[in-house]
Amino acid sequence: MKYFLNVTHCGIFVLFVLFTSSVESQPNASDNESTIAQILSKSVAPTTTEHQALSAYFYQLSQDMEKKRATHEYLRKRYEQWGLTLTLQHCSEIIEQYRNLAREYQAMADEHATLAQ
Repeated sequence: MKYFLNVTHCGIFVLFVLFTSSVESQPNASDNESTIAQILSKSVAPTTTEHQALSAYFYQLSQDMEKKRATHEYLRKRYEQWGLTLTLQHCSEIIEQYRNLAREYQAMADEHATLAQ
């Protein structure tokens, strides 16, 4: 039984690594971070085009947080089945953090989209 749990844990870990590496290998918001930093460091208000870029950047961050939340939702369900309460609690806390970050980034994206109009 102990061997089965270790093998199962390793399998879940491998799936998690494969999922997160495939998510991270896709183009994401970090590709634009230097451009975003330049926009935000200017002393003048962003232009319409810059607001559009900021909106897209924050929207992508929101989507990234949703993907990470979904991964932890899956992991939490698995750990719940196994009765691992400490890990279950950890996943629940991380899920809530990712959910809040996704909402905040979406609100920022929406605000910049409005300013771009």
